[in-house]
Amino acid sequence: MLRGVKPRLLPRLMRLTLRSSALAAKAEQRNSSEPPLAVLAGFLMAQDYCSTPLDVLDYGGGMAPHYWQLRKLTRIKSWHVVELPDVVDYAVANFTGTVPSFSTKIPADIPSVLLLSGVLQYLPEPTETVRSLLGLQPAFVVHDRLPLMRERERIMVQKIPKHLGGQELPWRALNDQILSALFADYELLIDHDYGTPGPGSDASYRARVYRRRS
Repeated sequence: MLRGVKPRLLPRLMRLTLRSSALAAKAEQRNSSEPPLAVLAGFLMAQDYCSTPLDVLDYGGGMAPHYWQLRKLTRIKSWHVVELPDVVDYAVANFTGTVPSFSTKIPADIPSVLLLSGVLQYLPEPTETVRSLLGLQPAFVVHDRLPLMRERERIMVQKIPKHLGGQELPWRALNDQILSALFADYELLIDHDYGTPGPGSDASYRARVYRRRS
């Protein structure tokens, strides 16, 4: 299951994940949901490089909104979401078919693409999580909406909009130097800066695409 999530945060994370994923699914059904350009570019690069349909590991991917956004734009063989138990139970009860699939366990197979979207900042040990996931040796790593700081990290409180629950969640802007050092075996292909989380912040939201060196 998701590693390093403190038990007291699980109910809030589950409710937010289910709520946001339900909204994403509704948007996809209206054909109004589009993937972030950096994510789409990363998947197209991976597809071209691998020359075969992609096996995707979507860590902390909720109801797999990125799958619904990308399924008609890229060739996908499998899409495996690793999530919290309640999220997995909800997904299994509401989805049919084998793609996407949902589990609390990380599969042993080597993925074509490891997707990390808006999840690392909520984990108490994100560095260890990334190190463990990179041990799978994915060909590509795509991370999106990740707040980074240059020389340090900071724990902050995120205020969730009322239509998504109106709660507050602790989150962190990660130390970019420490995180980047984990990718010594990877080439950075895309580094997109979305800007700061808010006025006066010295963190920036980033999207990055990495390819494993041959």
